[in-house]
Amino acid sequence: MLRELLASWFTPAGDHARRLGYVTEGVAIEARHRRWRLKWKPHLEASRAAIAAQAELCKRRGVAVVLGSGALLDVPVDVLAEMFMAVYLVDIFHPWSARLKTFAMQNVHLVDCDLLGIEIDNDPKAAPDRLRSWRGCVPEADFVVSLNLLTQLPLRPLARWGEELGEAWMTQVMKAHLADLKAGPGHACLISEFRHRSFDAKGNETERDEVLAGFDLPPPVAIWVWPLAPLGELSGNEGLEMDVAAYRIR
Repeated sequence: MLRELLASWFTPAGDHARRLGYVTEGVAIEARHRRWRLKWKPHLEASRAAIAAQAELCKRRGVAVVLGSGALLDVPVDVLAEMFMAVYLVDIFHPWSARLKTFAMQNVHLVDCDLLGIEIDNDPKAAPDRLRSWRGCVPEADFVVSLNLLTQLPLRPLARWGEELGEAWMTQVMKAHLADLKAGPGHACLISEFRHRSFDAKGNETERDEVLAGFDLPPPVAIWVWPLAPLGELSGNEGLEMDVAAYRIR
């Protein structure tokens, strides 16, 4: 806990990212990865492989953009840096682990950007109309990756303004993000969980949630499992797994 607290204090991030809990959440993800490194390894390798495979399909190799780059645990940033003239990593903040990993990569650029645009005027209701604003922060992209971002975009604002926003807002945000990926130039790849599965302490599945039901997506090009919280990680020794897929959006 002390390590996480110190990491939260010294992580380079703006007040907006801190107020909405993104920094605390990011530090917690890295801590969970340290605890479950071996359990997470197949997921991280599958994610990196899927991104690399989709990047190979790009005929133009000018600019690659990763939305939701985080700590780069699941990003083959070295591969992208070799394939493209420039790589832009876009997230609301960039932890030290990402900064250190990319320090010597001269064609890799870190871009601090709230994809929802809430920091502009603290108005989350306008977020669905602002989900293309990140494109003004980077050059025109030949390859865009939305990385474990789709279902996560609405969560922190909902935690703060839930009653004011409602569930319909969450769907609007997710659909707006998909529309942005489909409409923009270049090749677009989406990596997202499509199902949550909860387990009790004995490993029995207790709940299943199809989180992308009703969304217009192409058939996945790859599917794998992410044991986000293995048994014993959650209260009551329960666990949570995510079924993850890679989609070629455009």
